[in-house]
Amino acid sequence: ERETYDLMGIEFTGHPWLRRIMMPQDWVGHPLRKDYPLGGEPVNFSGDRDNPRFAHLGQQIMVGPSYPSEIQEEVDTEGHLVLNMGPQHPATHGVLRLAVELDGERVV
Repeated sequence: ERETYDLMGIEFTGHPWLRRIMMPQDWVGHPLRKDYPLGGEPVNFSGDRDNPRFAHLGQQIMVGPSYPSEIQEEVDTEGHLVLNMGPQHPATHGVLRLAVELDGERVV
């Protein structure tokens, strides 16, 4: 309840110690309210990479070969299970794929 009050300004009746918990005590307003001013400077940006204004920047994205993720032909799918093992961290998705072939609980 204190976090909700601090960030959104919702007051809970009967709360014994409703005060700021995350923002400094002298902070004005509640930052997660829709009427809270965002501040900063507006920046005009176009995501259109075909825009001639951006032609001098060159290629910004590296385009490399993409290999389809296929099960190798030597994998015996009859009675076996191919299981994706990783990676577990979102930053490594697409960089590496680890797969194991299982026969019951045994890794083949």
